[in-house]
Amino acid sequence: MIVRGFESAVLVAGVVLALSLAATGPVRRELRNTPLLTLFALAGAVACGLAVMAIFGWPTVLHGTSLTVAVIVAGAWWRARPTYGNGRSLPPGSLAIHESIRAIDDRNYYLDRAARYGPIFKMSQFGRPVVCVLGLGRARRLLQDESESLGPAALSYNALFPKGTLRYMNEQDHRNEMPLFRAAFATLDLQPNEQAIRNMCRQTLRALSIGSANNAAGVAPNPFLERWVERSLACVFFGVEPNSEQAARLVALQSQVALNHRTGLRWRSRTTKVFSEAIHELKAVGSKSAGDGAVSSASALGDLLKRDPFFLDDANRAQNLFLGYRLAIKDVNGLLQWILSMLTENPHWQDRMAAAEASRDNSFRSQPRDLGGRIVFETLRMHQSEYLYRRLTKPLAIDGFQIPAGWLLRICVHESHRDSAIFAEPNRFNPDRFADATFGRNEYSPFGADSRACIGVGVVHVLGRIFVEELCGAYSWRLLRDGPPKHGTRHHDHWHPNPNRRFVFTEKPPS
Repeated sequence: MIVRGFESAVLVAGVVLALSLAATGPVRRELRNTPLLTLFALAGAVACGLAVMAIFGWPTVLHGTSLTVAVIVAGAWWRARPTYGNGRSLPPGSLAIHESIRAIDDRNYYLDRAARYGPIFKMSQFGRPVVCVLGLGRARRLLQDESESLGPAALSYNALFPKGTLRYMNEQDHRNEMPLFRAAFATLDLQPNEQAIRNMCRQTLRALSIGSANNAAGVAPNPFLERWVERSLACVFFGVEPNSEQAARLVALQSQVALNHRTGLRWRSRTTKVFSEAIHELKAVGSKSAGDGAVSSASALGDLLKRDPFFLDDANRAQNLFLGYRLAIKDVNGLLQWILSMLTENPHWQDRMAAAEASRDNSFRSQPRDLGGRIVFETLRMHQSEYLYRRLTKPLAIDGFQIPAGWLLRICVHESHRDSAIFAEPNRFNPDRFADATFGRNEYSPFGADSRACIGVGVVHVLGRIFVEELCGAYSWRLLRDGPPKHGTRHHDHWHPNPNRRFVFTEKPPS
């Protein structure tokens, strides 16, 4: 009887642990967002319940099942200890599944663990071990010195590209492909397109103001700003007028590219079809430009076609350009949401920006001196730039720790940008820190830390600056409803301001 009671307790403990995981925020959000997964989970729960009932009817099966559960629970506990692996020179930190889930919903998770364990520690992402590294100097040396031991941590959509995406392709293909794209964006002349982009920003802000006047509950800015970003980047990437039908078609196509957490034959077929249609559209754009006698360098596509007239005939290159457009929309829109949050929380910077002259300098420097640019870069320091991931293809030594092949490497960029030894009062929004000091890439690096760094730095800078200048120069606003920042259900998702925020925007009277 005692043995049966112990076995029953073991099974109950296993069920309770499983239910506690299922009750966590990320798991509940994933189930809510994925109905098919919810159906499978319910079916699995029913099957497990029936199995447990059946098990109690067969003593032999009960013995075996309870022993298996006890071994799994004991093994999970042993592996979750922060000292696990000390004898093999693994870094400190817990590989517990609860820690993995906590990291998704706790914005201070990596800072707290670094304070507890040091700048190199281990954790788990749904069972896969990860070594986390804080400190951009340490991270950049690691990426440079150990490049042969580090490979890309590719997401599922990488398999849709013949040679892979620029972000995730192998080292040799990356050396062959990246210089063409980097050269095009490095020399991109944004001046011819600035007025069209600025005019559309004004239209967007005016629409927000009108929406505010017609809705006492306020408006959500995200859909308005996303439309501006979509059209503006279509102009920058492909040279089409922001309000043109071609821009509308490209925007519609990119909206059909579902990249997060997607797999399966149906998803693969649909996404491949969208990329094919996008290439067809880009060829029409390129052909029209070429027919005018000269391809303008005022767009990435125009510059790329000038460098390689057969650029769009290479499916991998053409798909990468369109993917870059798709990813840039998400990243720039996310940055604008954070800029709005920072200016809302720090209204004196609104007044300073309103009194400052608009910059007309579209040349990109590693650190802008105009106030609008400094606001953009301080927002990047505090938000949006969060991490870099790599996959260990070989065992790796990091500051005395031995990391096995197959682990993930997470470079904690967001946390490194909160280093008080580099940034005085790191949790305070202070754009003037970029006027008073110059930070090297070992101190401030929001766009990447090695040869795979973002190539659209100038584009981000200019669009962010235009938004800040137009917003603060012509509008005042109030936050009516807010909530805590939100995060997706996966570790590679980003934090973003609460989607339930509502604002009232009011146009300032002419001065």
